[in-house]
Amino acid sequence: MDENAQLHVQLLLKQKAALREASKRKGQLPKNRPTKTAVVQRFMMNLAQSFMQSSAGWHTVRTSFIPPPYLPCTKPLCELQKILIRNLRLETSHRGSFLLARVLTPPDRMTGIIAIVEDEKDDVMLLQLYQQEDENLKPAVEILSPGMVVVVKEPYFKQTSDGGYGLRVDHVGDILWLRQGNEMIPGKWAPRFTDLDKTAMMWKEEGNRAVARKEFWKSIEWLVSLSYQRFFCQ
Repeated sequence: MDENAQLHVQLLLKQKAALREASKRKGQLPKNRPTKTAVVQRFMMNLAQSFMQSSAGWHTVRTSFIPPPYLPCTKPLCELQKILIRNLRLETSHRGSFLLARVLTPPDRMTGIIAIVEDEKDDVMLLQLYQQEDENLKPAVEILSPGMVVVVKEPYFKQTSDGGYGLRVDHVGDILWLRQGNEMIPGKWAPRFTDLDKTAMMWKEEGNRAVARKEFWKSIEWLVSLSYQRFFCQ
């Protein structure tokens, strides 16, 4: 076994040991949460490092530990109660609850798509989305990007293999994206006036430019925004 392989094996063994320890904390509230600034800075540094390694053509090993099986949420959102990040318990799928969050950072695509999100109390957390479209079908930046507001139904909260904390979403129906104007979005997360003032023709032009750039998912979003504009302004 060469040196690189030995390092990878050691890393996997270390991560497995960390996750075994994490399972012992099931149901606990974390007491050592890092600050919002620390979480965002660490993520951005890792994102920059990942970008540089990719640009240099480096090959990296991506690992992901599958959690114990848990069922998807089958309840409509109206039957769920809001929960805050500070009330999430480790290694737990919070049945009967939903988390409202806003994306703070650009995404990184590893074994899943990850980004940092915040709730209405300014607490932050790593969000990990799995079973999403491949990058060539839908880029990560069209799934998670700064300013997006999402709802995580019955969030699964876990300790990550590096000792941090994260929300893991394995079922595609457990994540919802809220569009501009949704009454669930807090006032402080409301879109800028420049977006609210866009006319139907401006939304149409945005969609045409997205199609020209082959950003087809983005063009669909502009089309929906155009439909909303026409509906509410009749």
